[in-house]
Amino acid sequence: MVDASRGRAWIARLAPWSGPLLIVAWSLVALRGFLVGGRLSDQHPDLLTFWLPRSCLLGDALRDGRLPLWNPHELFGTPFLADPQSGWLSLLWTTLPTALGCGRGLAAIIVLQPIIAGLGLYAFLRRIGLGRPAATAGGLSLAMLVGASKIAISMPFAGTIAWTPLLLLGADGYLRERGPHALPWLALA
Repeated sequence: MVDASRGRAWIARLAPWSGPLLIVAWSLVALRGFLVGGRLSDQHPDLLTFWLPRSCLLGDALRDGRLPLWNPHELFGTPFLADPQSGWLSLLWTTLPTALGCGRGLAAIIVLQPIIAGLGLYAFLRRIGLGRPAATAGGLSLAMLVGASKIAISMPFAGTIAWTPLLLLGADGYLRERGPHALPWLALA
């Protein structure tokens, strides 16, 4: 009898986290090739020819303590920080290639974007009043859409889809809160 009550208590504590854990677990399983298998290959030419060199340029420059104003590797040189696709204002693009190196950093970005999308939509749906099962279904659907399709390796689209639910969450929080409590929501948005 004691073991059954402990089991029910453990399940009750885990229940609020089951939806987010399912979203994260599914994304990790779906994109495990990028996570542990070194999946960046010649099957993904945009990743290798466009995004990987940019990841290396940004990560190496930030690791050296400088901002890369110019990209000498494209054409005869092009502005880097002025290019909106340089990624230097993105939290993921500035931290992961700097900390993990360009290849592993790019793979981590590919894996994290479906997770961010799914968890962001889950949090937004919970905030607007949906129950855990509905929020889990919404977040899991979005994570599956990004993670199980070519969208995962299409960096601009995956990034847009990943951060839009967080924008919605921040905007909703800002509009519902008053005074200084609204400022963190504005920062999220």
